[in-house]
Amino acid sequence: MIQETGVPVYTAEFRCHASILGWDDAALHFQYYRGLKSSIKNTMANKPIPPKLKDLITEAELIGNRHHVCGLEKRASAETLHSKPKDSSRPSHICNSNPSSSSSQTRKPFVKRGKLSAQEKAQRYHNGLCVYCEETGHQVDNCPNKPAGKPLCASEATFTIANKNPKGVAQRQ
Repeated sequence: MIQETGVPVYTAEFRCHASILGWDDAALHFQYYRGLKSSIKNTMANKPIPPKLKDLITEAELIGNRHHVCGLEKRASAETLHSKPKDSSRPSHICNSNPSSSSSQTRKPFVKRGKLSAQEKAQRYHNGLCVYCEETGHQVDNCPNKPAGKPLCASEATFTIANKNPKGVAQRQ
């Protein structure tokens, strides 16, 4: 499997496949790293590769989020270069910061929530926050605050299909 999308999507798809295959952690670690985009691997080259799959995924997601934010900033600055002055309220150092360092942003306290708007989801993703709990260091697919028992993909869901014929409905033969 090769990463062709963002890291969170790649990770979710990888976990779906991994749940079916039943491989051990070492084999999954090797395949996950092997499939990452070269830009993610190049950023990881500055320090040792995390030995555990969970830690590798966390590091890849942090780097992927940072790359995503940098891409958004580059596009935004290119669009506004000729139209208006630079917004000084937005930090200009975000692309140069360490992807594993935590932000000192003040966040809203976590409360039980309903469905998020597309704008709120995009804002959390843009800030490197989990879409579910709004904390840093992980994404929704491995959120420690997400209730247990929710499947990550269709292969983990269980369905029961009853083959009952309601009275008065003719069956085809």
